[in-house]
Amino acid sequence: MTGVPTPADTGPTADALRRLGVRRGVTMASADGCDEFSPHRTTQAVFWEGRSMRRQRIDPARFLTAEERSGSWSALPPAAAAEEAERILDGGGGARRGSVLLTSGAALWAAGAVTALADGVDRARTVLDGGGAAAKLAALRTIAARFGGDR
Repeated sequence: MTGVPTPADTGPTADALRRLGVRRGVTMASADGCDEFSPHRTTQAVFWEGRSMRRQRIDPARFLTAEERSGSWSALPPAAAAEEAERILDGGGGARRGSVLLTSGAALWAAGAVTALADGVDRARTVLDGGGAAAKLAALRTIAARFGGDR
C-alpha cells in the first residue's frame, strides 16, 4: 500500500515496487490531490500481483454508503487524529471512516485475504461494526502497558 502524489505516479511507482520484489500491492492517488483513497472523489489505483498490473478508477459511491462519504476527511493535528481514529475503530461514521474502509479493503486484497476490493471493504466494515478493531486496539494497549507504554 503506497500513496503517491498524483494519479500519473500510480503506474510508475507500482512498476518500480514490483521490480524491487514486492509481489502484490496497491498504489493510489485521489482526484482530491491526496495520496490516499478519497471518500469524496475518484481515486486512481494500480493493483499488481506478480507481473500482472491492473489500473482502476475507484468511485467511492460504488463501495461506500452516503453516510461514509459525508463530512470532512481533511488532515487533523496529532491529538485530534488519535481521537478520530478511536472514534472510527469504535464504529463511528463519516468520510474518514469511508477512507479507512477503502484503504483497509485494498490492504486486505494486497494481503491475499480477499479476491476483490468490494469484498475487502465489506470485511473491514464488518470488523469495525462488530467491535473487532476496537478489541485489537485494546489488546495492543495491554501489551504496550507491559513494556512501559503510557496508552
